[in-house]
Amino acid sequence: RRLLTVITKAQLFVLQDLRPVFEACYDPEEGCLDGTRVELLSEFMQWILNIGDAPNSTGPMYKRILTKNIVWLYGLAGSGKSTVVNTVAMLAEQQGLPVTSFCCKRDKQDSWCSVDRLFLMLAYQISKFNTDYRSIIVNVLRGPKQFKILRGVPDAQIEELFSKAMSQLSAPLLPHVIVIDALDECAGPQAKVIKGLVAIAKAAPWIKILITSRDEDAIREAFREAPSDIYQDININDLQDVHTDIQ
Repeated sequence: RRLLTVITKAQLFVLQDLRPVFEACYDPEEGCLDGTRVELLSEFMQWILNIGDAPNSTGPMYKRILTKNIVWLYGLAGSGKSTVVNTVAMLAEQQGLPVTSFCCKRDKQDSWCSVDRLFLMLAYQISKFNTDYRSIIVNVLRGPKQFKILRGVPDAQIEELFSKAMSQLSAPLLPHVIVIDALDECAGPQAKVIKGLVAIAKAAPWIKILITSRDEDAIREAFREAPSDIYQDININDLQDVHTDIQ
């Protein structure tokens, strides 16, 4: 169930300037097979819903309790990261939670899969759920910073769409979930994406952010510069059920 709010025609007209990319939204048809990744998915849902401890398991990775606002799930190509993120997004929506997503695709780098479009798409989706945020963003897009934001200047997008705008919001009753899949396939400075997501986590601690990618140097280095109280990571290839599930 999507918790979309009522948008006026005037607001929608302005928001269309963000050039939403609906092709980038998560695909519930590309989730995990029934009965696979049960413990990992349960852990993610407890993290999102702030419920208790992680499930009991003899697997070493499941002893880790997810408590930070950002989780980076990394691993080799073909290890199931995308199926996990699609399933987490689907389960969150089934719980009635607002979900914002951007799933990167390498073959779309020349059209929409870029850092600047990612930020615009996040702002567009969040504005569909949060009326206060929408009002702020509409005013921003009518103001003097419009040109830099819409022309894809990442630092301006981070500052105006996330740091300043979200710091004005009150925490809603329900957590909001953001999923970014295959960040390593996104064109542009991927470190800027992490910087932007950290800005969101600082300004809006009620937002839970799940990022997947391969373990690439530029991404890992960007996370090293993030505050340790903001994020934690999981290597999907270390999980005890990964080989069984792939088979």
